[in-house]
Order: sequence, then C-alpha cells, then structure tokens
Amino acid sequence: IAADGAMGGASTAAKGAGVDFAVAAEAAGAGNPGPFVCGKDISIADLSLYVLLEGLTDSTVAYCPGVDAGQVLAGLPRLTALAAAVAAHPKVAEWNRITWSR
Repeated sequence: IAADGAMGGASTAAKGAGVDFAVAAEAAGAGNPGPFVCGKDISIADLSLYVLLEGLTDSTVAYCPGVDAGQVLAGLPRLTALAAAVAAHPKVAEWNRITWSR
C-alpha cells in the first residue's frame, strides 16, 4: 500500500481482498477475550491465520507482492497479538524450532 493508499499493479483486486480479509478478521474478534479466535484454546482458525500472517510478514515468501504487511498489520492489533500467541504456543514453537530452526 502506497502512502496515498493506492495498491497498484495487476493484482490490485487480490491485494485488496487480502487486506479486506485481515480487517474483517480483526473486527470479528472484537468481543472475544482471546488470545485465540475462539477464546482460550488454540484452533485450526488460529493456525490458518498464523500461516497467512507469517507468509505476509516473512520477506522470503511473496504471498502478496507489493503489499506492505507491516503497514497493514500496524492497524490490526488483535491479529498481531494472535500471531504472537500462536507462535508462543508450545506445539507451534516446537514445530517452528524443528522445521525452521527458529
């Protein structure tokens, strides 16, 4: 997203849909005490969002070329917190350590 809000490029609709999805996911969790989508227990919804967010923020993966994930996520604190909570889950942390050495 450019400073003027333009997304540019041939895949503007896809980029817009990804940003719209992130905004909708943020709004959907507004009444949830969390930290996960369905409350205190991790679910497939959390893992799915985590994989999407990791793909958007990992500079070695180009899920949405041209989208500044940092800028998008800056306005979505619940999704940012969700990604951190999923990454901190013992099983996810173990998988990341074994699979990605992190």
